[in-house]
Amino acid sequence: MEESPIRIRGLTVEEYLDRVRNFHGYLAPGVVSGGFMVELACRRLPQGRLYDAISETGACLPDAIQLLTPCTIGNGWLRVLETGRFALAIYDKETGRGARAALDLGRLAAWPACRSSTASSPWPRWRTKWRRLVRAKSRP
Repeated sequence: MEESPIRIRGLTVEEYLDRVRNFHGYLAPGVVSGGFMVELACRRLPQGRLYDAISETGACLPDAIQLLTPCTIGNGWLRVLETGRFALAIYDKETGRGARAALDLGRLAAWPACRSSTASSPWPRWRTKWRRLVRAKSRP
Protein backbone atom coordinates (compact mmCIF):
# COMPACT_ATOMS: atom_id res chain seq x y z
CA MET A 1 0.00 0.00 0.00
CA GLU A 2 1.32 3.41 -0.96
CA GLU A 3 1.97 5.78 1.95
CA SER A 4 -0.30 8.80 2.16
CA PRO A 5 1.32 12.22 1.56
CA ILE A 6 -1.15 13.70 4.05
CA ARG A 7 0.32 14.18 7.53
CA ILE A 8 -1.55 14.85 10.74
CA ARG A 9 0.76 16.51 13.27
CA GLY A 10 3.71 14.63 11.79
CA LEU A 11 1.92 11.27 11.60
CA THR A 12 0.89 9.49 8.44
CA VAL A 13 -2.85 8.95 8.16
CA GLU A 14 -2.33 5.26 8.88
CA GLU A 15 -0.30 6.02 12.04
CA TYR A 16 -2.98 8.43 13.21
CA LEU A 17 -5.71 5.84 12.60
CA ASP A 18 -3.79 3.33 14.72
CA ARG A 19 -3.59 5.87 17.55
CA VAL A 20 -7.31 6.58 17.24
CA ARG A 21 -8.12 2.85 17.49
CA ASN A 22 -5.91 2.46 20.57
CA PHE A 23 -7.14 5.58 22.37
CA HIS A 24 -10.81 5.77 21.40
CA GLY A 25 -11.50 2.06 20.87
CA TYR A 26 -12.61 2.25 17.24
CA LEU A 27 -12.38 4.53 14.19
CA ALA A 28 -15.03 7.05 15.14
CA PRO A 29 -15.61 9.55 12.33
CA GLY A 30 -15.52 12.39 14.86
CA VAL A 31 -12.02 11.55 16.08
CA VAL A 32 -10.76 10.90 12.54
CA SER A 33 -12.11 14.20 11.21
CA GLY A 34 -10.96 15.92 14.40
CA GLY A 35 -7.38 15.03 13.55
CA PHE A 36 -7.62 16.88 10.26
CA MET A 37 -9.22 19.83 12.05
CA VAL A 38 -6.41 19.97 14.64
CA GLU A 39 -3.85 19.86 11.82
CA LEU A 40 -5.54 22.70 9.92
CA ALA A 41 -5.79 24.88 13.03
CA CYS A 42 -2.19 24.23 14.09
CA ARG A 43 -0.86 25.11 10.62
CA ARG A 44 -2.15 28.64 11.18
CA LEU A 45 -0.33 29.08 14.50
CA PRO A 46 3.31 29.95 15.20
CA GLN A 47 5.49 27.10 16.46
CA GLY A 48 7.18 27.05 19.85
CA ARG A 49 4.29 28.55 21.84
CA LEU A 50 2.01 27.14 24.54
CA TYR A 51 -1.62 26.78 23.57
CA ASP A 52 -4.99 26.11 25.14
CA ALA A 53 -7.83 24.43 23.25
CA ILE A 54 -11.60 24.56 23.26
CA SER A 55 -13.81 21.82 21.86
CA GLU A 56 -17.36 22.91 21.06
CA THR A 57 -18.62 19.37 21.57
CA GLY A 58 -17.92 16.62 24.07
CA ALA A 59 -18.43 13.92 21.42
CA CYS A 60 -15.18 12.52 19.99
CA LEU A 61 -13.48 15.82 19.13
CA PRO A 62 -11.76 16.21 22.53
CA ASP A 63 -10.06 12.86 21.96
CA ALA A 64 -8.48 14.12 18.72
CA ILE A 65 -7.21 17.23 20.52
CA GLN A 66 -5.78 15.13 23.36
CA LEU A 67 -4.10 12.71 20.93
CA LEU A 68 -2.39 15.41 18.88
CA THR A 69 -1.59 18.25 21.29
CA PRO A 70 -0.41 18.58 24.89
CA CYS A 71 -3.90 19.91 25.71
CA THR A 72 -5.93 17.59 27.93
CA ILE A 73 -8.92 18.02 30.17
CA GLY A 74 -6.78 16.76 33.06
CA ASN A 75 -4.10 19.45 32.76
CA GLY A 76 -6.70 22.16 32.19
CA TRP A 77 -5.43 23.14 28.74
CA LEU A 78 -8.54 21.70 27.04
CA ARG A 79 -12.04 22.87 27.82
CA VAL A 80 -15.29 21.53 26.43
CA LEU A 81 -18.00 24.11 25.78
CA GLU A 82 -21.15 22.55 24.33
CA THR A 83 -22.28 24.91 21.56
CA GLY A 84 -23.92 22.33 19.31
CA ARG A 85 -21.18 22.72 16.68
CA PHE A 86 -18.45 20.28 15.70
CA ALA A 87 -15.67 22.83 16.06
CA LEU A 88 -12.45 23.50 17.93
CA ALA A 89 -10.26 26.47 18.70
CA ILE A 90 -6.58 26.41 19.59
CA TYR A 91 -5.16 29.64 20.93
CA ASP A 92 -2.00 31.12 22.43
CA LYS A 93 -2.03 31.08 26.24
CA GLU A 94 -0.48 34.56 26.49
CA THR A 95 -2.00 36.53 23.63
CA GLY A 96 -5.30 34.72 23.11
CA ARG A 97 -4.70 34.69 19.35
CA GLY A 98 -5.50 31.42 17.66
CA ALA A 99 -7.32 29.47 14.99
CA ARG A 100 -10.71 27.79 14.82
CA ALA A 101 -11.72 24.85 12.65
CA ALA A 102 -15.30 23.65 12.13
CA LEU A 103 -16.92 20.99 10.00
CA ASP A 104 -19.10 22.27 7.20
CA LEU A 105 -22.16 20.05 7.67
CA GLY A 106 -23.48 21.04 4.25
CA ARG A 107 -20.47 19.39 2.62
CA LEU A 108 -20.92 16.27 4.76
CA ALA A 109 -24.39 15.62 3.34
CA ALA A 110 -22.80 13.37 0.70
CA TRP A 111 -21.49 11.05 3.44
CA PRO A 112 -24.39 10.08 5.73
CA ALA A 113 -22.22 7.58 7.64
CA CYS A 114 -20.17 10.51 8.96
CA ARG A 115 -23.25 12.12 10.46
CA SER A 116 -24.57 8.93 12.02
CA SER A 117 -23.40 8.10 15.51
CA THR A 118 -24.55 4.51 15.00
CA ALA A 119 -22.30 3.79 12.01
CA SER A 120 -19.51 1.38 12.82
CA SER A 121 -16.14 2.33 11.38
CA PRO A 122 -17.22 4.06 8.15
CA TRP A 123 -13.68 5.33 7.53
CA PRO A 124 -12.76 2.85 4.75
CA ARG A 125 -15.90 3.77 2.79
CA TRP A 126 -15.26 7.52 2.76
CA ARG A 127 -11.48 7.84 3.04
CA THR A 128 -10.95 9.04 -0.55
CA LYS A 129 -13.82 11.53 -0.51
CA TRP A 130 -12.76 12.86 2.91
CA ARG A 131 -9.23 13.54 1.66
CA ARG A 132 -10.72 15.63 -1.17
CA LEU A 133 -12.84 17.58 1.28
CA VAL A 134 -9.85 18.30 3.54
CA ARG A 135 -7.74 19.48 0.63
CA ALA A 136 -10.52 21.80 -0.49
CA LYS A 137 -10.86 23.22 3.03
CA SER A 138 -7.11 23.73 3.52
CA ARG A 139 -6.45 25.78 0.40
CA PRO A 140 -5.65 29.45 1.10
